[in-house]
Amino acid sequence: MLDIKPGDALDNERVVRLTEQSGAVLDVIVGPRNMTDLLDFKSLNPNLRTLALVPGPEFDPPDATAIEEFAGAGADIIRLWPSWIFTDRDHDQGAGRSPLIERLHDLGKPVWTTADTLYKDIDPDHPREDLSELIRLGVNGIITDVPDLTRELLLSLAARPA
Repeated sequence: MLDIKPGDALDNERVVRLTEQSGAVLDVIVGPRNMTDLLDFKSLNPNLRTLALVPGPEFDPPDATAIEEFAGAGADIIRLWPSWIFTDRDHDQGAGRSPLIERLHDLGKPVWTTADTLYKDIDPDHPREDLSELIRLGVNGIITDVPDLTRELLLSLAARPA
């Protein structure tokens, strides 16, 4: 996963060429933070997977227009902040659904999120509850600093009878 941060030193073509030369096009996910970079990566190599790191303040409401724009422009995966997901869902934890996740799934887009206790993407005092809720609401990928807990939760869910 390459977190692409805009700046004078960024050379999208070089990133793509190095990925191609390494034979890693199918193993790398590029994470652009703006539409220009997303479109640039897609034009340089349409086989390179992209994770749209949709911009916006983490703890403000999500910008639905920006999310739709990234999805419509061909981002393969959409990253949403946990707070956006929690704000969007029905208000009782453990109940309801996330219309935002459902909309992206309807568009054929997997949804990834972060779940970092250090930066407080999720509650450091209750990471199990927040991770469980993100999984229950349908996120497809989690970038986290608590991988063992995430794995434990996913394995316990897989072991439950249907």
